[in-house]
Amino acid sequence: MGKSALSEIIINYQTNKRKLAELRWELTNLRRLKGELEKKTEKVMNDVLANNSFYASKDGGSRSPEVHKGDRITDCTDDWLLNDEDYKSYDDICSEKLFEAGLVDKNQNPLPDYYKPIEKAENKVIEFFILKVVPKRFQKCMWDNRKRYDYRKRIIKMVDEALTIE
Repeated sequence: MGKSALSEIIINYQTNKRKLAELRWELTNLRRLKGELEKKTEKVMNDVLANNSFYASKDGGSRSPEVHKGDRITDCTDDWLLNDEDYKSYDDICSEKLFEAGLVDKNQNPLPDYYKPIEKAENKVIEFFILKVVPKRFQKCMWDNRKRYDYRKRIIKMVDEALTIE
């Protein structure tokens, strides 16, 4: 009599949970770093707006209903309301300040480039989960769909929930 899929998953999970936890920890740390860098970048951009006067060239509409044409822009999430000339000036100042803060290189590439390491870490978690935890009879379907965003999100969520329960 064959094993049920659930019992097979449980056995495979118990056997491989330490490695899965290590891979998830790496992914979590990279995401945390990304969040910290984004906050620092946002702070620098908001400081530029606080120290320089830039005004909205149009109403914010439903995206920024509190901002109207002629209002001073104080939040970098509203920088899309600047006219082309003001935006170029704002972008030049931000680029200089972000470079000074060590958040971008001279070509305006983020330092470090955190998207590729996060994607690699996600791939490691997903591939390890599929190959080591999922029963063989379901692996092909999951492997073929591992690059689809919704599958990636579900697998990462399953791993997070499984490791959080313990």
